[in-house]
Amino acid sequence: MTQPTLEDPPRIRFARIAAGWAAVAGFFILQNIAAALAQGRDIGWQWDILHEFLYVAVWAAFTPIILAH
Repeated sequence: MTQPTLEDPPRIRFARIAAGWAAVAGFFILQNIAAALAQGRDIGWQWDILHEFLYVAVWAAFTPIILAH
């Protein structure tokens, strides 16, 4: 297996970035769900899931720009 570099084709580089940030989003979503269940409250699908994806999408969009500098 080869090491990822900035020389990878853009599509592959973006797929790796998106997969990494999706894993981060998954972690935070699970954390939010676990906290809601532990507190005995309903899961707020919009806040606990949708907003996490929106935060991560912004970071994922700017990651290639940040890595290019």
